[in-house]
Amino acid sequence: MPEIPKPLSKDRFPWERQRYETRQAWAAFAAYRDLGLTRSQDKVAIELGKSANLMSRWSVRWSWVLRAEAWDSYQDAASRAQRLEDIKK
Repeated sequence: MPEIPKPLSKDRFPWERQRYETRQAWAAFAAYRDLGLTRSQDKVAIELGKSANLMSRWSVRWSWVLRAEAWDSYQDAASRAQRLEDIKK
């Protein structure tokens, strides 16, 4: 049976632990998020010693791609803001 994505919590940023997300699922997402542009479910599975199948299920259930894209956008905006501050100085 295919996984159905859980709705993201409205009171948290997408890259933060979501309501009802287990500690293990959260740790896996955080590892995925923090891999940056080279991220993959397979790398997370190897890093955590979990099955690729489990990482795939969690990725769908907890919207890893969408959440990682939100994180990347947030990081990019913060980086651009810092560069502008540096230029002003």
